[in-house]
Amino acid sequence: MNPNKLAYSHGPGAAKVYFLTGWATEEDVNTGKAMSGSIARALTEFMRYTPLKFGNCYRATVIKELLSYRGAKLSRQQAAIKLVDFDGYEKQIFDELIDLQPSVIVPLDDLALKTVYPGIKSSKLPPGRKSWMHCYRGSILNLRPDWRYKFKQPVCVIPTYGPVSWFADPAGKCLANIDLHRIIGAQNTFNETEENWKLWICRGIDSLKAFIERTSVGSPFVAFDIETWGGLPWCISISFNGVEAMSVGLLGEKWHPKETLLVWKEIDKLLASNIPKTNQNIKYDQIILERFGFYVKNVFWDTMVIQNSTQPELPKGLDILTSIHTVIPYYKDEGKEYNPEGKRAALQMYNAKDAIAAWRVTASQQKDVAECNQQELIRDFVMPSLQEYKRIDTRGIQIDIECRDKLLEKYTDLYERAVATLQTLCGNPGLNPRSPAQLGVLLYEQLKYPKKTKVSDEGVVSFKTDKDTLDDLAMYHGEKNKLGKTGLSILRRIIVCRKLAGVINYLKTILHPETNAWHCTYTMGGTSTHRSSASKTIDRIIQVESFKNGKLKMSEPAIGRSLQTITKHGFSLDAELWDDFESKNIADDMRKMFVARPGYTFVEGDGSQAEARGIAVWSKNWALLADFDRKPNVHAKTAAGIFGIDAETITKKTPTMPGVGMAYYDLGKRIRHAGNLGIGEFRLAQMTHIDIKECKILIDKFHQVDPTLRGTFHAEIEAELKKSQSLTTPHGFYRTFFAEVNKKSLKEAYSYLPQCTISRHTAFSMFLIRAEMHNRWKDFRDDYLWFLVEAHDGLLAEVKSEWKERYLEVFKKVYERPIDMNKGSLPRDIELVIPCELSMGENWYDLEDVQV
Repeated sequence: MNPNKLAYSHGPGAAKVYFLTGWATEEDVNTGKAMSGSIARALTEFMRYTPLKFGNCYRATVIKELLSYRGAKLSRQQAAIKLVDFDGYEKQIFDELIDLQPSVIVPLDDLALKTVYPGIKSSKLPPGRKSWMHCYRGSILNLRPDWRYKFKQPVCVIPTYGPVSWFADPAGKCLANIDLHRIIGAQNTFNETEENWKLWICRGIDSLKAFIERTSVGSPFVAFDIETWGGLPWCISISFNGVEAMSVGLLGEKWHPKETLLVWKEIDKLLASNIPKTNQNIKYDQIILERFGFYVKNVFWDTMVIQNSTQPELPKGLDILTSIHTVIPYYKDEGKEYNPEGKRAALQMYNAKDAIAAWRVTASQQKDVAECNQQELIRDFVMPSLQEYKRIDTRGIQIDIECRDKLLEKYTDLYERAVATLQTLCGNPGLNPRSPAQLGVLLYEQLKYPKKTKVSDEGVVSFKTDKDTLDDLAMYHGEKNKLGKTGLSILRRIIVCRKLAGVINYLKTILHPETNAWHCTYTMGGTSTHRSSASKTIDRIIQVESFKNGKLKMSEPAIGRSLQTITKHGFSLDAELWDDFESKNIADDMRKMFVARPGYTFVEGDGSQAEARGIAVWSKNWALLADFDRKPNVHAKTAAGIFGIDAETITKKTPTMPGVGMAYYDLGKRIRHAGNLGIGEFRLAQMTHIDIKECKILIDKFHQVDPTLRGTFHAEIEAELKKSQSLTTPHGFYRTFFAEVNKKSLKEAYSYLPQCTISRHTAFSMFLIRAEMHNRWKDFRDDYLWFLVEAHDGLLAEVKSEWKERYLEVFKKVYERPIDMNKGSLPRDIELVIPCELSMGENWYDLEDVQV
């Protein structure tokens, strides 16, 4: 250790708060002081308007010299730490703490946290966790026990994200601000942190009844949570007050069968009662429980969904919500490794903690919702919508297996032919375009494209061959490779092969084994724009791979896939470049395999240019708003203005742009979309395969034709961000933008208002349509109507055939309800009506337009 190149601890001797980082920065060793330079400036500014000033805190770093590696790769960090005298540095921290006797220690990274907190120093990071700080941030922890006895009073440890983390994720600064208030409050707290709850394990029907009778009196709601293994509910926990919780075994208990039956009946009675229910991701628990005959009534809250409704910019896991809304220390990995052969009591204690956490988070969120005046939005719109998403998840879409197999045969043949052409072009009969390693060698070592690499957590360098990288090479470098035009042809053929491989993967999606239906799982809290997201289902096909040493090794491939990404138009191939393809439209026919069940009809309703109409209002472009309902179509007019052709000659399919193969109508639509949302030329080039320089010219032409976008809509968005860092939609959703106002954050802001407004208008239509059907016709039943796909601006439903005409009438009335645009961040004195386009048919591909 070089004493002239060390960052020493410093600060007031009477400091109650001790900030600690893991290792010194270059600024630290240059000044000889820990946490100096940019970190000190950031924390000083961060704490300026709080009772706690950074200058009044002690500052230290565990490793006081520069590490040979100071990046984010964990394995390389550990290797670098082994090269220094870590034990010696750790003892210095201990001696400093004994001399100083602070009240609060604040670790700002993983190494600092491991130094002062027990239990994680030698253990591996839990699966799916990016860092220990991600787990424990915001928790109020006890100092490691082998140090604690030397202190005159208890010392608490409160980890939080430091400035280095803020630079990578601006939302981390918001979480650090929440933690700072805890740090300030803990300065004068001299009690050991204790578990302020009571956790119970049910021993039978008598203990369950006694718990419910004793704790449910006067309770405003009940929180529950289930733990599953292999899709089976092993236990359920309940809490009526956020202080006590009981975990009740549902499967695997060694009770008498009659005792099990009585317990199940009592749980069923509770879940079916009118007391309001809350949970984290409650839709999952509902679906699992309903399979076993438990029906959950009066769901009024979902902590994950509410988080997305009130703070969409922050993480939504229960661990994060617990750290924000409660003082419960991090516990979320205690029950992760359970299997039926494991310790049941540990799982049930973890299960009970989840109910406690969900109850407390709900109580805290209710206060936040009230302060933001969002009670009506949550109660009357958000939570009713959640039940429609649950119905989507459980229904799925029927697949015509014969049609699916024909499509699979078709695209497998196209793929094999495309691969054969690719192999011939590059002179490699064994080339596999799905192999990143082989493609890396071909692109970077043989064709000599500029090398694009990535580094794994273990420090292994490999070539990048993902979709964006391939598009980047084609657009920016094109023929600038060893083989010129042939090299570009090889690159384009790779891109097509990868797309065809993606189509094949979709066609091979695992269907429900009993019904041959395609399922997916929707998440209301999926995106920061409040739009839903969809993914594979919660179900797995459990397959035994081997039996060795008395243990089963199983794989669990997921069933289903997102239905939001099933393309309607596919992608086009230009006739001049792809003369070996009979059809220039790829994957546009995938929807043929989705068919209505017997006795039902598909009815699809789409908002007509929904987001674009909203943007026209926010841009105060009233002439454009009127043009949406006049012929020729707005997208045709957009293309005409940009390319100098007659709008009357443009249809959805013809003419096409030479050398690109895309219809001018579609180009107009994509260019308008890019201009509306501030999308740059690079992304437009990806969407159209037009040269990136030409794309910039096209975007500039678009804004010349329509200057109101930049002059009004974009300008007012930027002004609003600079003023308040937030935006509010007409429905009352809002989002805070933590990042500085720059090109990237502005693009996110431009898309927030239109995407949130239209997607939630569509989502809320589902339960409003069902309610209207019930109100109009007393003989209407819920199983006459199943929504199958929510696609942000459209809905696909499966309707009992004899009810389809009535459904069409109700859909039009509900979807075309006005949106009050006078509310929100950019108020406009107008009620916007989005006209809907309706179609019907027996399969998703051959839908015919209908007029109502």
